[in-house]
Amino acid sequence: TFPNIDWVDNAEIKWMYDGSEVSNFELGLTDEINIDAIITVPLQVSPGTYPVTLLASGMSPAQYLAEWQVNIVVPIYSDLIIEPEVSNLVAPADDSLRLIEIRLVNNGNSPESFDLTIQADWKLGIEMNTEQTFEIDPFGGDSTVTMLLPMPYGTINETYSIIFTATSKT
Repeated sequence: TFPNIDWVDNAEIKWMYDGSEVSNFELGLTDEINIDAIITVPLQVSPGTYPVTLLASGMSPAQYLAEWQVNIVVPIYSDLIIEPEVSNLVAPADDSLRLIEIRLVNNGNSPESFDLTIQADWKLGIEMNTEQTFEIDPFGGDSTVTMLLPMPYGTINETYSIIFTATSKT
């Protein structure tokens, strides 16, 4: 038995004995065997501990029933994708503000908020429109932030590297 309806429809359990999948055994009264239960958790399960009850029952005419409870721990899984609108920008130092949108996609299994930082030459005057995100939903939830490039007069014509970092608050 599984913890809720999401598991009933989307979890999988296989019973294995000596490397082969089995569904039943014929055993004598004192026979003893070890079998493995391979449980596959549904794809979109939030982190936490989930009780799963394993049952073994005798086939007619046997009436024996054995029950074990196993706790499955689903850890927090973090997977953030950072998608800038552009990865290279060529623009004159004309004191005109340029905006680059950056999409953050949370493919992890729990809601997360992120602190945002930029590493770049200070002369560029680059800033973000925010220093942190609101909570982004798991399993593909997204948020967009904006990098502000003022392109100040007098900036020397060369290639500048900008490193954008999103750090999980958890």
